[in-house]
Amino acid sequence: MIRIDRRRHIHGDLTTTIACLAALQADLTLLAEGNAPPMSNLTEAPVLLGGALADRKVPCLVGHLTLDNGVTQLVQTQQLWAVNWDAGWARTLDRFYRLAPRSAPSR
Repeated sequence: MIRIDRRRHIHGDLTTTIACLAALQADLTLLAEGNAPPMSNLTEAPVLLGGALADRKVPCLVGHLTLDNGVTQLVQTQQLWAVNWDAGWARTLDRFYRLAPRSAPSR
């Protein structure tokens, strides 16, 4: 996760994150077009023995969101990628959120 503080200092490796996401986008685009992964990618890939599906915790936000009909609902966002508490915004996997003023987290 990338965190930007009140002095606009970036905490986290933004360059590596961008490169990883660009590579993921390219691979998913390839798959969406009906193509198999390039053989070079597979022959160079490490072998995972005994692979199994599992879950892991990732940073996200929880809070109350006001829906279009005026109802407020407690929600949990998708994975948090970047946040600037002072500027009042956060970027999750699928969208930006505006953050209502609050005290910064203890992290």
